[in-house]
Amino acid sequence: MNENNCYVNKNMISDKTMFSGKNAFPDKTTVSEENIFSDENPPYSGRKEQDYESPPDPFKSPPVKNRFQDSGDAGSGKGRNFSGKPSLKDRLNLRAAATIAGKDFADRLYEKNTIVLTFVFILTVFVYSQRGSTDYIQIIAVFFPLIGIALGYNAFVSERNDRSLNVLFGHPVFRDSLILGKFLAVAASLFCIVMLSFMIILASDFLNTGVIADPQMISRLLIFFIMTYLYLLVFASFSLFTSVILKDSISSFVAGAVLWILLCFAFGPLILVLSSIITGTSMFDAADPFFRVAERIADISPIHHYAQVTVGNLDLSYTAVNIMHDVNGFLDTRYTIDYLVSYYITDILYLLAVPAVFLTASYVAFIRKDIRSGGSHMTSGLHTKFNLQIIGLIAGKEFADCIRNPVFLLVAATFTIVVLSWTYVKGMEVGYRADFMGMSDIMRGFKGMAMIIGRFAPVLGIVAAFDTVIKEIRSGSMNVLMGHPVYRDNIIAGKLLGSAATVFLIIFVSVNMAAGCLLSASGMQMTSDQIIRLEIFVVLTFLYTFIFSGIAVLVSSAVSKPDTSLITDILIWLVLIVLFSQIAYTSFYMFTDDFLLAEKYSLLLLKLSPAHHYALISAGIPDVMKESFSYQPEIMGIFDTGHSLTEWAGAFSGNLIVLIAAVCIPSVLSFVIFLKKDITLTK
Repeated sequence: MNENNCYVNKNMISDKTMFSGKNAFPDKTTVSEENIFSDENPPYSGRKEQDYESPPDPFKSPPVKNRFQDSGDAGSGKGRNFSGKPSLKDRLNLRAAATIAGKDFADRLYEKNTIVLTFVFILTVFVYSQRGSTDYIQIIAVFFPLIGIALGYNAFVSERNDRSLNVLFGHPVFRDSLILGKFLAVAASLFCIVMLSFMIILASDFLNTGVIADPQMISRLLIFFIMTYLYLLVFASFSLFTSVILKDSISSFVAGAVLWILLCFAFGPLILVLSSIITGTSMFDAADPFFRVAERIADISPIHHYAQVTVGNLDLSYTAVNIMHDVNGFLDTRYTIDYLVSYYITDILYLLAVPAVFLTASYVAFIRKDIRSGGSHMTSGLHTKFNLQIIGLIAGKEFADCIRNPVFLLVAATFTIVVLSWTYVKGMEVGYRADFMGMSDIMRGFKGMAMIIGRFAPVLGIVAAFDTVIKEIRSGSMNVLMGHPVYRDNIIAGKLLGSAATVFLIIFVSVNMAAGCLLSASGMQMTSDQIIRLEIFVVLTFLYTFIFSGIAVLVSSAVSKPDTSLITDILIWLVLIVLFSQIAYTSFYMFTDDFLLAEKYSLLLLKLSPAHHYALISAGIPDVMKESFSYQPEIMGIFDTGHSLTEWAGAFSGNLIVLIAAVCIPSVLSFVIFLKKDITLTK
């Protein structure tokens, strides 16, 4: 018997009663063709009664195949034609989509990760809005995409992995309605967050000026709000798409994070590099062909179109070339709104089209997706051929797992691209200074490289270690491992050592490749003393990065889900590295109304951040993100060739001790937590 055939026994009840959980075998009842194809009893196919085969024994009949599972069909049967295919009205059931959207929207509002992430970003908008429009608009453009990614990265993959989609498709729900409902939930959640930010901006403007914005300015800010919403919806819809096509939530989140890093941090330097290669000139030549090519390349990125409609810049990403235009976005009061809409119509259509493209791609992928298999099971790879009593072998296995992990390789490749592209730009700057300004110190280029590495190296350390413990517990392999004579301290030590080896390898390769890139772009050579300083910088960067690997292992030992571990680590990076200095400075300035006092207190508070100590040791600046502090030490970091290495070590010995202590503290806490952790839980 073909597995697609459905059995209907005349002694069995109707389809409606069968799936209601009531008595499946009442008194003999004849099922007529009229009953089969009525609205109350939807058909399994378009076949008539006489075409259905009756099994000899109803208790041994083959099970009815889930008619919704493979095709995505569902519904009550209303509007179906005689072939059993649902009508367009049934497939786009707005009521079902709204129900799904409401449920998902409520779930997202109560998620701890969403609440914390939203609070951090809303606070950041408030702090930066005290300084000026360009500051907080750039913060929104660069960092708010993480909210869109966080809202959509597990929209489908979590339900597919826990098999709740199989249960859902046992009810009259079409896949069309499900994908629409999920998208509406993500879009509604994002709308609420952006609206709250918009209200914060209005309140901040009132606090700064004491004047309520006039209707014209409110209308412009409302357009700014709409453009911001569409821009962030690009990233949310992309994360929805990755949630459909990828197998687990970690891969989905990392894919979104990689896109975010490439567009918001690496794309600016890449534009300069590609434009220079294509035109044979550099931005320092101020040639029209260079800037025309740069604008054409920038058209690929959504942040370019958002920058155009908000402030009129070419790009708002970090380290990007800033080409201003005559029209400065919708906030430019010199032009009417009607004129600005016609002027920026191409950018507006782009921001409208990209989310629609990702939604369509998600729809097509989900309709074709086989959701029956459920979640993919993570394997720890702790095979019996390894002697797990030896820490070195555990570390070796952890190192091998990281190197073979496609998620880690993707992040490592992205990190390397960011460092190489930005260093190439600094190399061109060094060459220009040497040729035209008489400043031939190549160490200036390495100082710039230290800045960009200090911002993003922690992400590399996080991805290398965020699931080292929790993946073994959730897969059940930790229970198997502990059935052997292996001590817990050996396990956690091996995990830390394996993560350290992985991080050191990537840092060593990336920094030395970046050095070669800088030398190639500048046309200079390094002395033996400069090479030694470069390798010391590699060690310093490793210590700094491994601080966050230790934090990631600590969090992995404390939480119960890998995605919770990853998001927690990313939040720690955002607070300690990206936002800490600016929030501290702005907060102190709001209370003191004195720039000098605000800087003084901020520098004291910055000592709590490892980025402060790393920036001082490597580049001689107080912070890797905020370069406007007036404070400068006597020795400008490891790349200051005007002082010996002995003098450098003596001047920064306290900062070195802090970095080493910051490496040890989370590692020790990981031991303590793991020794007391209940590892019998596998869910």
